[in-house]
Amino acid sequence: MTAIHKIAKSALIGALAGITIGSICELVFSAVLSPGTYTPGVPEFLAQHDSELIAVVYERIAYALLGVYGSVTSVVFDLVGDKPRGLARATLAHVVLISVGFSLCGLYLRWFDMGLPLLSALVSFLLIYAAVWTIQYLVARRQIARINAALEHH
Repeated sequence: MTAIHKIAKSALIGALAGITIGSICELVFSAVLSPGTYTPGVPEFLAQHDSELIAVVYERIAYALLGVYGSVTSVVFDLVGDKPRGLARATLAHVVLISVGFSLCGLYLRWFDMGLPLLSALVSFLLIYAAVWTIQYLVARRQIARINAALEHH
């Protein structure tokens, strides 16, 4: 597979994941904040547009772009992952890039405002990022241990 095909595949998967995750978040927030009623986005964002349909289209585009951005920025792990302290450098670069994308998307979609709301959202985002990263790291470490054990038996 060529590099362009790999990037295109990653971008497509990222776009679909972004739309899926964004839509699931809408459902969860609707269920929690207004039980029995579906709200397709933040009321302030929806009110900015001539119709709810147009607002939802813009939301889905933003979700897709955030997913593509998240997918494509993971290339930092390929670029610096095998150098000394590569995992730490790649993780730091990735979390900074992802945090910027999340912040811009959140501000655009009116998930939060500048100042303390943005800071609170970033802290929550970073805690979730750290949890997901830790789980992925532990799973990868366990897989490597299994592979090494299997190699020792051969």
